[in-house]
Amino acid sequence: MPCDDLDEEGKVEISEPGGLKPISISVVPGKHRIRVEKDGFVAITDNIEIESGGTLDIKARLVPKAKQFAGQPNKPSWDTSAFQHWMKDVQTLPAEKQVDAVAKKLVELNPGFDGKFTSDGGGSGPRIENGVVTGLSLNCDEVTDLSPLRAFAGLKRLACRTPRRSSIVRSVE
Repeated sequence: MPCDDLDEEGKVEISEPGGLKPISISVVPGKHRIRVEKDGFVAITDNIEIESGGTLDIKARLVPKAKQFAGQPNKPSWDTSAFQHWMKDVQTLPAEKQVDAVAKKLVELNPGFDGKFTSDGGGSGPRIENGVVTGLSLNCDEVTDLSPLRAFAGLKRLACRTPRRSSIVRSVE
């Protein structure tokens, strides 16, 4: 599909119901900025460069925005009484159970996250010292909300790995 329908800002809108079929557009050679967005999902923005006669395959997997807690839609997920209560409950658990609870909450808020942690040094699990989680690493490619990590009161080192370099972390406050 040639890119002839540019608006006054040089933008083109392509709508494809379901969004599962590949879409092809033709652009002039050079540098371009692309943005893929859909209501309820985190927008993806990237800078690309295309050479004359070249093609470029771009795959965009939209990730749902982190869920807000019921009754408090304008607050970040971590700034609600329900989240604060959950966090206090988690902090009373042994470190190994804290890891399980935080992983479960991360999956709830980030459906694409696999729930797996490794040591911040690449070991088999989070670093636990004297019953306190002090370091961990996770794949952040499918993570937009890290707020459950707030439950780790003794966390000193955090490594967010992005093997596919597609992470758009939204909440780290």
